[in-house]
Amino acid sequence: RDELDAGMDDSVSQTVLKQSRPKQRIDKLLRDHAIAEEEHQQQLGKNNSSEVHLRFLWNPVKFQQSSAQSNRLGSVVFERTNLVEDSDNNDVIAQGTGEFQEFPADLCLISIGYKGIPIEGTEDFYDPQKGVLKNVHGRVDVPNSDDTTLAPLYVSGWLKRGPTGIIGTNIPDAKDTVASILQDLNEKSKHSSPKEEQHHDSLSLKAILQEHGVQVVDWDAYQRINQVETSEQ
Repeated sequence: RDELDAGMDDSVSQTVLKQSRPKQRIDKLLRDHAIAEEEHQQQLGKNNSSEVHLRFLWNPVKFQQSSAQSNRLGSVVFERTNLVEDSDNNDVIAQGTGEFQEFPADLCLISIGYKGIPIEGTEDFYDPQKGVLKNVHGRVDVPNSDDTTLAPLYVSGWLKRGPTGIIGTNIPDAKDTVASILQDLNEKSKHSSPKEEQHHDSLSLKAILQEHGVQVVDWDAYQRINQVETSEQ
């Protein structure tokens, strides 16, 4: 429980838990397990041959080779991090403290997602440090407002927030971006002339699919398919 409490020493991390239900569930799951494990250890004593320790707020920065075998892993150097507020994205980020610690290790399993890379034309608003396209609620922040070749451009998932979170994290993430898209569509329709609306309709996904003879399964068609499939079960 000490590791969990280490990330909860300030109001920043407490704020995150209040804003995110998935993170609340994860925090509760880990804390309940930690309490149960402590009680289990008290009953069995300290004679177990193996244990699992979860460490938080440590960022791996360097792999050290083994002194006995140069082609084998010997340890991993970590930097202690603190959670700090990221006001631009209304979130918190882990920031290095300059405190380092070396942990002996002969095996390392990497499971931290993939760092996003920019596609052609998006380099100017790509953040190489975070591996994301700079955005506000999924709207990509195009530096040159006069350049509309990529606007409006939206992003979701790891390219929006970085390689963090779990499957459940993608749900509110996608909803946030979709809300931005719908808001922009509504705003655009309010100020569009009939001629502009006709032009936009001709460039819509539906119009393009129809032009190429693609049979589309819309929501009503899906509901009919689902009704037949579920009635057969």
